[in-house]
Amino acid sequence: MKKTFFVLSFILLFSTISCHKKPTYEPANVVVAVAYKQIGKPYSLGGKGPNSFDCSGLVHYCYKHAGYNLPATTKKLKKVGEKVTGKLKFKKLKKGDILFFKIGKIFGSPNHVGIYVGNKQMIHASPSKGVFKVYLDNKYWRKHFKYARRVID
Repeated sequence: MKKTFFVLSFILLFSTISCHKKPTYEPANVVVAVAYKQIGKPYSLGGKGPNSFDCSGLVHYCYKHAGYNLPATTKKLKKVGEKVTGKLKFKKLKKGDILFFKIGKIFGSPNHVGIYVGNKQMIHASPSKGVFKVYLDNKYWRKHFKYARRVID
């Protein structure tokens, strides 16, 4: 009887352990989760967190928490990862992709970035509103969108 109890206990113990898998580490989910935690924080030019951010500083900060050391300027960010799309095609985007925009009448390269968080939304830092989430499927964002880059596969 003791032997049967021991064997059954042993089987039960190891079957329980093997049924539970350790959660896998997904850097894109970390980037997005960290971005959500920054919503409501104020904008500051050159801000890299944790108390305030500019747009590229927010990207830098969120990726840093996922183990990536990205630049903290829009100009340098445009060289990281690989280009995903030159048009705002949501089916091609993945959580964590960096979105580049050209806002205002400034000539040259894109001057604004945000983090794609899924469901046609991004989190970014705006001089007027600080860090917040926006819905991208509208005329304004489509007009100003330039391209997306993917750092995390």
